[in-house]
Amino acid sequence: MKLSILVLTSLISAVVAKNVMNLKQFQEAYESETSNYKRCVKENGGNIYLTDLKSILGNINEVAQGKLIDLKKLAESLGSENLQDESEPIPIFDGSNKEKREAKNVVALTYLLEEVDKEISNNKRRDLDDGRAFIQQLILKPQVVITPDQPNVGGSLLQSALPLERDISIFAGYIRDQVPVAQLTGQLDNPLLIIAPTDNAISKKLNGLKPWEFPKDVEEDEAAAEENLSNFVESHIIKESASSSLEQWDEFFKSQENLDRNMASLNGKVVSIVREAGETYVLSLKADKEGISAKGNKVDKLVRVENGFILVINDSLVVPE
Repeated sequence: MKLSILVLTSLISAVVAKNVMNLKQFQEAYESETSNYKRCVKENGGNIYLTDLKSILGNINEVAQGKLIDLKKLAESLGSENLQDESEPIPIFDGSNKEKREAKNVVALTYLLEEVDKEISNNKRRDLDDGRAFIQQLILKPQVVITPDQPNVGGSLLQSALPLERDISIFAGYIRDQVPVAQLTGQLDNPLLIIAPTDNAISKKLNGLKPWEFPKDVEEDEAAAEENLSNFVESHIIKESASSSLEQWDEFFKSQENLDRNMASLNGKVVSIVREAGETYVLSLKADKEGISAKGNKVDKLVRVENGFILVINDSLVVPE
């Protein structure tokens, strides 16, 4: 028990130290770029050049892994040359605060940067001075949360969609803390299927244990807690190799026939997904390619965004033996 407490204390201390350093770097970058933002807006008569916006947000993004941005508030901060009293001219947050925000206006900072970059690359005009109009156009771009029988394409990334799903806040936090996985949620070139256990499942359906407490014994191995948590997260995520895979999944989810498909999770486990005609989807974890599926886990909610899907289940694909 003493070793377990020591391991957990060491992990917590390391995480706290890292978070403090990251927060300091973010605050310094945010304050510096906020000043640049105000200056650019003042010089441009209450608006901003997209090239300036790209530079400012890009500098913040370098130390703002996983941050979200409120497009509506960003647009509202423009239109006035005087931003001295604006407390949050660049409305960036991490999804953990409790302030009520409209989901349709919130996107990943990386997504906004990609859209700005595409607009700059595609626009042949010499100047790109109407940043406010561009942001307002992004707000109108659809971002759809769907049910299993209504798959569609949304206008945000997994990185911004995960924190908005209240029922999976614990699992979303685990993903955010697994840096390599968190980075994948903000990329377009490697679509993901994230099978997300609800908070209820993580709290009540793991036989009284936490995800970092199994399968390895944390009392005997100092690195076990981190490995266990990584194993838990990666067992619930499938990585596709090309965007065309999303089109294939759209067809799968739209189909009214009985279909099934096996997929490999990030840590090599085989996940089976079954479409039951006209009803729902069932997920199972197989021991190996020849193994027998574990009990089926009904998908309660399906969310489709630009770089993948979130499949919410009130259970877990991996449980303590």
